[in-house]
Amino acid sequence: MHRIPTHHALVTGCVLAVMMLLASCGNEDRGVPKEESGEPNTLPAEVVLYREARETFLRWADAFSPTPDLEHAFPLLNAASRRRLREQGVTDARSFADWFLRQASAQRPPFHYTFSRFDLLDIDMQDTNRAVITATFLVHIHQSSFESVGSFILRRERGRWTVPFVSGNSYESGWWEKEKNFAMRLTEEGLARLTSSRLSLSMRYPVAWDIVSRDRARIPTQQNALPGMEIQYIDPATLSPIAFARIAILPGPLPDSLRVPPDSTAPLRLLRSERITNDLGTAVDGELRVLADPSQDRFLLFYSGVDAAVAEYARFAETFAAMRKSLASTSEVVP
Repeated sequence: MHRIPTHHALVTGCVLAVMMLLASCGNEDRGVPKEESGEPNTLPAEVVLYREARETFLRWADAFSPTPDLEHAFPLLNAASRRRLREQGVTDARSFADWFLRQASAQRPPFHYTFSRFDLLDIDMQDTNRAVITATFLVHIHQSSFESVGSFILRRERGRWTVPFVSGNSYESGWWEKEKNFAMRLTEEGLARLTSSRLSLSMRYPVAWDIVSRDRARIPTQQNALPGMEIQYIDPATLSPIAFARIAILPGPLPDSLRVPPDSTAPLRLLRSERITNDLGTAVDGELRVLADPSQDRFLLFYSGVDAAVAEYARFAETFAAMRKSLASTSEVVP
């Protein structure tokens, strides 16, 4: 009988021991993951509050989107806001949606603003009952857009985040802290400058509008077209003009009471305004304002309106006002 050398026996034993050890490791019970066992995988409370605040804010912001779902915004209001709205007859999601749209049609801030492209920069939970969300976003108004930054406030009530939409008589201050120059940008951002040396006239207008004439403008109360200019807003859906502004020059002289010394400047002065409902057989909702231009000893006619069949004047009222207020005579006079 052959004998196995001792060192061979030792090597063989070691190999067998290692194999048995590996086998036992492979059969070790490692447990079932929580996701498979159904056992809840608990997140830290702060993370849960953070996520809920973010989701609540984005759902609320949808009320100001181009295609808002207003009925889903109503449940997000805090208790104080619901009480104040109840005094106005708003008692449920349907009546809230109807009321919201009426405010937007009346051009009441912030209902007629449209927001998009929110980029959340920070969510600060100073305590478990108040969250301050800082975000950048696009504001669309007056047929133009600009980027803004603001802070938005949520309140926690009965275990959920809510929006303090109504604060006294304001629908902005309770939940939205605007950037300091928001009002100025709202008026001026997205406006371009149109200057006509031939007319000695300058005006700002929305960049989304089209200049259709720099020479002549037709005014319903005047038999012939006058020196002037016309700007239109083209509906992107129909590619048809639905709003317009026409500025025409009516030669003076002005009454002595309105005249100023030569080479002096004076602001434009409103003399009268009248409603315009017909423009060469087309139904319009418009307004004609007669302005005195003392520095040029002339009258300016500012005629603004919309196609009454497809739009309401109120939708463009703030745009018309911004253009009219920007009207100014230029120092250069071209014969």
